[in-house]
Amino acid sequence: MRLVKQANIGIVSLPMCNLYLQDRASNRTPYWRGITKVHEFKTQGIPITFASDNCRDPFF
Repeated sequence: MRLVKQANIGIVSLPMCNLYLQDRASNRTPYWRGITKVHEFKTQGIPITFASDNCRDPFF
């Protein structure tokens, strides 16, 4: 996070896509999902926003 802040980079989280895709497996509960550390970025003063991608992919 220090390097992200130093480089003046903002973060874009894609929760809808990441929650759908990451750690998908049949017949079991996923144990890890790809949501970034939103609160931690915010408290460090790093800009964060939310978006979605893959709107035309078949799984969506």
